[in-house]
Amino acid sequence: VPHNSNTIGDVTADGRVIFVGCASGAICEYAPGPPPTITPLSSHPTQPSLYPATDGVNIVFQRTDQTTSPPQVSIVLRAGDGTETVLATHNRLFGAPLSPGPSYRIANGWIAFARPGSGGSTQVWLRAPDGTERQLSSTGSVAEIKGISETGEVIFDIIQSSSPLTYRRYLARPDGAIVDFGEAVGKVHLIDGAWYVAAAGQVLALQPDAATRSILSEGATGTFFSTDVAILNPNDSAVPVTIRYLRENAAALE
Repeated sequence: VPHNSNTIGDVTADGRVIFVGCASGAICEYAPGPPPTITPLSSHPTQPSLYPATDGVNIVFQRTDQTTSPPQVSIVLRAGDGTETVLATHNRLFGAPLSPGPSYRIANGWIAFARPGSGGSTQVWLRAPDGTERQLSSTGSVAEIKGISETGEVIFDIIQSSSPLTYRRYLARPDGAIVDFGEAVGKVHLIDGAWYVAAAGQVLALQPDAATRSILSEGATGTFFSTDVAILNPNDSAVPVTIRYLRENAAALE
């Protein structure tokens, strides 16, 4: 398959390859066949396209207008019927290009993408399969997309401080609810519909709907054992907690 080695491509579940390079600045599709075929899908004489990502039907990619100063870099959606929609346009003279991952992701018709906000900020938006859009983030200078599910859940990080560089992590649900996970750590992974992070050699589950009640079945205090209960609240707001001690042959204590 001819391609531009400086670009990122994507592969569909049925083995088709979406890539750049079969024509000047074109998004192309390789189908294994038989017979194998290469088809240009989207091209523009003055606006080369790069970094395609696909869910098997729709394609999202970066398109740069080199005739403007500074260059305008757009995030473009190519739907399954061939129509194109510009989701966002950024003016960028320097800096990293818009690319799959922090700037846009797609899954099952849901698209999370970065759009310029007020004061030079970058905010995360979500486009539903029916074409409706809503803004997910509204604070911070830069927001980066970390994951999207086939049901439209999006995890994103917002820069909290540049010295040292720290991020805060959020989960946005399709119903509009936002879950604050606190300080962002590790790399986000979606496994069998559940969110996890890999950090410090461990895989940890992100549980926005964690149980509100836990039972510690073991505990003893004596000459050899001493039981301590440690509780951590990673959120900024206070959370009421009740600890109940179920004593042997005695009334419970709270």
